[in-house]
Amino acid sequence: MFNLGEQSKVQKAKHDNVFNTENMLPISEIKNDTIILKDGGLRSIMKVTGLNLDLKNADEQQIVLEQYKKFLNGLDFPVQILVRNTYLDLSNYLNYIKTNVESIENIVLQKQ
Repeated sequence: MFNLGEQSKVQKAKHDNVFNTENMLPISEIKNDTIILKDGGLRSIMKVTGLNLDLKNADEQQIVLEQYKKFLNGLDFPVQILVRNTYLDLSNYLNYIKTNVESIENIVLQKQ
């Protein structure tokens, strides 16, 4: 005969051996937007806005690059830099400008 008590023991043993997400990830906790790893390491993500160097003159470009160089050289830990560009559809904006160019020019001239 089948014993129901033994069935629950088998199910419990199987459940204890199941890998869950907490056991598989090396994360201890997340505190103040920082991931604390089980080995004591720390991970964090910074989101920064881009800067169009093409719109800067040569002196400004040099200053920006020097500041970035100083920032990277000042770090005493490894970093990973990910650059992601997204497509921006400006067709609606350009159509608006084309249809309203005269009124836009007048507004700009009035502010000068």
